[in-house]
Amino acid sequence: MGWLLPGIPLVMAAYSDGQFVREIRKYSVVAQSPIRHSLGVRVLWTVLVGLAVWMIVPLPMPSLLPPLLIVSISYALWLWVSNLQKRL
Repeated sequence: MGWLLPGIPLVMAAYSDGQFVREIRKYSVVAQSPIRHSLGVRVLWTVLVGLAVWMIVPLPMPSLLPPLLIVSISYALWLWVSNLQKRL
């Protein structure tokens, strides 16, 4: 839980950057990738479910795993938001 506070700005920055990338792509001729969108959704849900299970079942974990999880959540969220459909 100690990594949550420093990780919140990273997750918020990834979300807002993904939203800006989506807005730029919405008005250009660039195709949105449904494969990247589904990859972002799958990775995000896998990491979030794994994090919830880890909080319920306390297992020892290396010290580099929490920052890695926060970075993977941020990247998956960026992939998910930046590759949303042009028209919702």
